[in-house]
Amino acid sequence: MTAVKKHLVISLLLLCCNTIKNFAQQNGHSPYATQMWYDKPALNWNEALPVGNGRMGAMVYGGVLTEHISLNEQTLWSGAPRNWNNPEAKKYLPLVRQAALDGKYKKADSLSHFMQGPYTESYMPMADLFIRFKGIADSTHYKRALNLDSAVCTTVFSDNNKTYSRSAFASFPDKVIVLHVSCNKKANISFTAVLTSKLHFNVTTISARHIVLKGKCPEHVEPAYRWQIKGDSAVRYSANEQGEGMTFEVHLYVKNESGTIRVQDNSIVVENADATTLIISAATSFNGYKKSPGLAGKNPSIEATKNLTAATASPYNILLQRHVADYQPLFRRVYVNLGESKNDHLPANERLKRMEFYTDPELVAMISQFGRYLLIAGSRAGGQPVNLKGIWNDKVRPEYSSNWCLDHDAQMFYYAVETNHLPEMHEPFLQMIGELAENGKQTAAVNYGMNGWCAHHNTDIWRSTGAGGNWGEGNPHWATWNMAGAWLSAHLFEHYRFTGDRQFLQEKAWPVMKGAAEFCLDWL
Repeated sequence: MTAVKKHLVISLLLLCCNTIKNFAQQNGHSPYATQMWYDKPALNWNEALPVGNGRMGAMVYGGVLTEHISLNEQTLWSGAPRNWNNPEAKKYLPLVRQAALDGKYKKADSLSHFMQGPYTESYMPMADLFIRFKGIADSTHYKRALNLDSAVCTTVFSDNNKTYSRSAFASFPDKVIVLHVSCNKKANISFTAVLTSKLHFNVTTISARHIVLKGKCPEHVEPAYRWQIKGDSAVRYSANEQGEGMTFEVHLYVKNESGTIRVQDNSIVVENADATTLIISAATSFNGYKKSPGLAGKNPSIEATKNLTAATASPYNILLQRHVADYQPLFRRVYVNLGESKNDHLPANERLKRMEFYTDPELVAMISQFGRYLLIAGSRAGGQPVNLKGIWNDKVRPEYSSNWCLDHDAQMFYYAVETNHLPEMHEPFLQMIGELAENGKQTAAVNYGMNGWCAHHNTDIWRSTGAGGNWGEGNPHWATWNMAGAWLSAHLFEHYRFTGDRQFLQEKAWPVMKGAAEFCLDWL
């Protein structure tokens, strides 16, 4: 279970208690226990702090001499739509059933291997931004923090009687990620900003303050648990640059206050500025779950350029105001107060260590609110639902392909969405269920000769509904499980129960629930 998932599960458990009150937005107060802070930079990706606008995500490390920001875009996946159904499955189903009824369970298990299809594709890391600072020797009074009430990540430290401040956020209204760097003494901001990627890429210069990383995804990535497959066999790119594989663009634009700015070796160099604002925009060629992103994809440059141009027209304080005005009303719908803590003077990692001996009520409340924060940051209307790692991933072969495991993981992420007063964040997941129902009709017919629709253990952005397992390699106890449709349908009805939206029930939920029930009836 990932750390993000644990936070969401804890959020569910806490919010089932009578510790939640409606937060009066008009009173202007911040919710209780909402700042996670640390006294050291992140040593690795797991320690970095997440920001997200539902589409783009970033992990902020808070380094002193080098700031590292890991970047993601929720539609950036390997592969393309393909045939994951197995016509042979319906031939083996009666044999499997008969073996099970005869008590020959090993035989039933062995026969089930012949009912499998391919593994899913994988969620890809997009890019990494490295900002290498000059003129900073060391740091004192270091603090990095994530303010859950404003969704702003800050890093503050002192060096040689100067105080440096950095603020990062992902704006939903402006569709960009923003990093503001400043110092309390003028002409002390100097750095080189570099964009790179773990995927195939190149960087080009647009102007002295604007560079673009253009990249391409593999046409196929083997899951990490197929560890014996390595190299080009595990991460396979199309031999033709114009062939299969999603393309993407990442734009970096730097606005400097005084000082100088130039491009050197496709990196942006700032010297002696009072402050700077870095704005990041990105887009992919994803054109819907039914279309090839390499052969029939969108031009990512159009959306990335449009969003960047609009955002760079506004000063930093206006971008920040629009971000907070959008985010804060959602977050402040609920607050959690479990009591005061004697450890609130300690960084979050130290408080977690001491939880073994002391129940820290403020920290528990903060973890609950962190679950709500992650849903707002990772699941916005019109986008994709959060996958196994939210929208944050730094690996080309991530754990379990960073896909959606439909046996329980995907559902767990959204257990808390309605009870946390965030029904809008449910929309991407509900939309995905409807898309799975479309593909699942063919799977039900081809694999089982049955009506309705079904889906199996996991899926990807292409809405795979077949039985995974690589045509017999997977363990049948998960690979040939085909009851995801019924479980997913519960989310549709839960959304109706909380919202009372009869139009949603009639037009969207009911047809999907009916199809899932039809498959179950035929299965019986």
